[in-house]
Amino acid sequence: MRQNRQELLKSRLQTRAYVLSSILRSVAAFGLCLVVAGLGGGGVGQLAMAAAAYFVAIAYSTPAIWTRPIAPIDLSKLKTFLRLGAPITISGFVFTFHSSLDRLFVAWSLGDSAAGLYGASADLIRQIILIPSSAVAAAAIPLAVRALSERDEDAARLHLEESGELLLAILLPVSIGAALTSPHLASFLLGPAFRETAATIMPILAFAWLFSSISNSYVHISFHLAKRPELMIAHGAATLAVNVCSLWPLTEAFGLPGAAISLVLAEGVGLFVAFAMTRHAHPMPLLARPLLRVVSASAIMTLAVLAVETLLSGRSGVSFTVLAVSGALAYGIAALWLDIAGARSLALGALSGPRLNLLRAR
Repeated sequence: MRQNRQELLKSRLQTRAYVLSSILRSVAAFGLCLVVAGLGGGGVGQLAMAAAAYFVAIAYSTPAIWTRPIAPIDLSKLKTFLRLGAPITISGFVFTFHSSLDRLFVAWSLGDSAAGLYGASADLIRQIILIPSSAVAAAAIPLAVRALSERDEDAARLHLEESGELLLAILLPVSIGAALTSPHLASFLLGPAFRETAATIMPILAFAWLFSSISNSYVHISFHLAKRPELMIAHGAATLAVNVCSLWPLTEAFGLPGAAISLVLAEGVGLFVAFAMTRHAHPMPLLARPLLRVVSASAIMTLAVLAVETLLSGRSGVSFTVLAVSGALAYGIAALWLDIAGARSLALGALSGPRLNLLRAR
C-alpha cells in the first residue's frame, strides 16, 4: 500500500511529500524500535514498531493523496493497472527476498547475535544511501513520461541524461564517503558491541547499495517507460541467483564480510544484466562522460578525506564531522571545477542574480 502511494506522489511530481514520507518512515522506525529495545520488547516488538512506522508514513501522505478531484472508477484502466502492476508486485517479492537473504543465512549459519550485528550495520548504511537516491528518482520518471507523452524524444533523452548525472553526482560521493568514514560513523551511532563489525562490513555494503540504487533509480526507468515491468522480474531473478550461488561459500570462507561481498557481487552483476536488458525496453544514455567527471571528483574527495584522517586521533562524532565536512568541501570544489550536473553554471547564475539587482538599483 505504501509503495502504491509513493508511486502516486512521484507521478504527481509531489517530490516534497514523497521524500518527507520516506524520511519520516526511516526516522520513525529507528526511534520506535529504539524505544522498544530499551523496554525489552524483543524481536516481536521490533517487528511491530517497524510496521507502525509504515502506518505513520501512510498517515502523513494520506492528505496529499486523497485530494479532489478524485477520478471515477474506469475498468479499462484497472485492467491496465493489473497487467502492469502484477509484474511489479512479483518483482517486489523477489527483491525483498533477495535483500533479506543475507541476514537469514547469517542467522542460520552464524547465529542470532551475528545476524543482529550484520543487520544493524546493513540498515545504517542502507538508509544513508537510499534516501538521496529516492529523492532523484521521485522526479526522474514523471518528467521523462511527460516528455515522451508530448512525443519529444530529444527532451526525454536530455532529461534522462541530466537525471542520471545528478544521481551519480549524489550517490557515488555519498557511497565512497560512507565507506571511508564508516568506522567514525559507527563509533557514535552504534553501541560498543556493533562498532567493530560495522567498521568492517559497512564499507563493503556501501557499494552493494550503490549498485542497487543505480538499478532501481535509473535503469528501471527504462522498463517503466517501455511498459515492460516483467523485465524487473528477470533482473530480480538474476540478482537473486547470483546471491544464492555465492552467499554460502563466501560466508563460510570469510564470515560476515563474506555475506557483504556476496551482496555486492549480486548487485553488481544485477546492474550489468539490467542495463543489458534496456536494449529490449526504452534505450538509456550510457553516461560515460558524466561518470568520468563524477569519478574524478570523487577521487579528489577521497584523497582529501584520507589526508585529513591522518591528522586525527581516535574515532568519534567530532572526527566524523571533520572528515564529512572536508570531503564535502573537496567534492564541492571539484564539482564546480568539472561542472558536474551543471554545478558551475548554477553557481554563476546564483552569483550573477544579486549583481544584476545591485546594478538595477544603482
